[in-house]
Amino acid sequence: MEETGRILSNLCNVVPGGVVCFFPSYDYEKQVYLHWEKTGLLARLATKKKIFQEPKKANQVEQVLAEYAKCIKRCNLTDGPMTGALLFSVVGGKMSEGINFSDDLGRCVIMVGMPYPNIKSPELQEKMAYLDKTM
Repeated sequence: MEETGRILSNLCNVVPGGVVCFFPSYDYEKQVYLHWEKTGLLARLATKKKIFQEPKKANQVEQVLAEYAKCIKRCNLTDGPMTGALLFSVVGGKMSEGINFSDDLGRCVIMVGMPYPNIKSPELQEKMAYLDKTM
């Protein structure tokens, strides 16, 4: 978590506009967020980028995306210390499918770890059953 935080901090210092950081699960994102909050890294990140988190409720996604985009646009118009926004999201979550982080909305996309497969997925269940039979 410490090294990931240092890398993210360095990237936020040099990348203008939006940075989207994907975590493998909601639990891990929460764990990392709380750790960074406790160590002060989140406060350091917030001096460069306004921090947004993927909302838990689906009806809040549009609002968070609109605020994220507005923040990036506003930062582009000023020469202040803020250089954009940072969005924490989850692979397979509400913001990872069908949203186009084009241009300034996604100047840098970071994947933290490997996403976990959905163990209840029928495709994965069939594949596991096939491999169990043949191997």
